[in-house]
Amino acid sequence: MKIFIFTSVHIWKDTRIFIKEASSLAKHFDVELHAPADFEYKKINNVKIYGLPLWKTQKDRRAIRKLIKERLKKSDADVYHFHDPELIPIGLYLKLKGKTVVYDAHENISKQVLTKEWIAKPIRRLISIGMFIFEKFSSIFFDRIITVIPSIKKSFLPFNKKTDIIYNYPMLQEVEIKKFEEKDVDAILRAARFPFDPL
Repeated sequence: MKIFIFTSVHIWKDTRIFIKEASSLAKHFDVELHAPADFEYKKINNVKIYGLPLWKTQKDRRAIRKLIKERLKKSDADVYHFHDPELIPIGLYLKLKGKTVVYDAHENISKQVLTKEWIAKPIRRLISIGMFIFEKFSSIFFDRIITVIPSIKKSFLPFNKKTDIIYNYPMLQEVEIKKFEEKDVDAILRAARFPFDPL
């Protein structure tokens, strides 16, 4: 099976996208990742990484989306997995072509809109409602929705029952594991009980 993962926003080495998902899938499948990077191509962890331009402005992102569309037209992948709400129209285009599409919803985008200072305050709520309707209605057509927390999963379930969670917990190798001697453990326990020296 060939899997085409793409993002116009997140850099290629994003922990969730590259390590937790692409690298894990690449242990069993043919995986290519298309993401902003400072190189054209690398193969790491058996993932074929095709760089997209690094971006600074919305204009840059529009150019990236155009490039993604060009690459998709040449792709023969079995599954298409995308990560950004701005790519939903491309996801819908792929469904019209009869492709298998997975939408990875990292954030509650409709709530995020309410915090965007660059959007005029009077219209933020209208845009938020519009984004909610667009995202959730579009999700009906996708083959799978992946979320990060239960509240986001719950918001998709009325529209798409094939909704799962991949939590953003740290990977085991990211956690520094130390061995403590018995005297160290005693000191830690004392500090927890008495965070300051008693008089």
